[in-house]
This record gives sequence, structure tokens and C-alpha cells, in this order.
Amino acid sequence: STMVQMAEGASYAVVPYVSRRSLGVVSGIVGAGGNAGSAVLQAIFFGDSFSTQDGISAMGGAVVGLTLLVIPVYFPMWGGMFCKPNPNITEEDYYLADFTEEERAQGIADSVVKFAKEAQSERAADFRPKPTETVETVV
Repeated sequence: STMVQMAEGASYAVVPYVSRRSLGVVSGIVGAGGNAGSAVLQAIFFGDSFSTQDGISAMGGAVVGLTLLVIPVYFPMWGGMFCKPNPNITEEDYYLADFTEEERAQGIADSVVKFAKEAQSERAADFRPKPTETVETVV
């Protein structure tokens, strides 16, 4: 049960970073996909086709195989499993691409800008943007 909880947490940890604007949709797809996937795997591997031991082994193989689909996941500002991030793209660029200029002017994207700044602060130290120096003038 502990391993299942850890796997579920790993899946849901990515959800807010996919699309801040479509958070509810992405959460629903991930949740429904997990439930549907478990039902399908149980029907396939624990029906009349396999013995229990063979079903467990085959299901383990299927889980490993399906997990390999994570390899091509790439976020431009953070990179991917084998790719470095694009230094010309920031979290704000990525998340604000979902909004029009009108929506930004109306303040609809304000919470997304705040989220993007927080997400940027969670980068590894080597990949955080360098703070700009401000020069104070004494009058």
C-alpha cells in the first residue's frame, strides 16, 4: 500500500505543472486514467487467460512498459529526462501562452503569473535565472 501511495503521489505531483489554466481537466484525466487503467489491467491479467502468478508477472511487465512512456515528457523550461531545458523559455512564457493579451490585461492570468514565479523558485540552483542587480542611488 505504501508503494501504491507513492506511485499515486508521483503521478499527481506533475498535474499542476502541465497546464495551470486546465488544472481541473488534467486532474480528471489523470484520475480517470488511473482508475480505468487498473480496471483494464485487472480484467486482462486476472481473467481466465493467466494463472495468478503469471498475471502478476505480466501486469508488472505492463506497468514497467507503460512507465517507459514518461521518457519523452519534456517541459521546455525544465528539460526532460535526457534533454536540457531551453534557456530562452521561462515559466511565465510557458504558462501565459494559454492566455490572450485581453485576458492578461483583465487580470485573469494574475494567479498564473504568481504560480509561474513560485515554480521558477523551485528549480535546481544551477538552472535558476540569475537575479538582476539593482543599483541604489543615494540622494
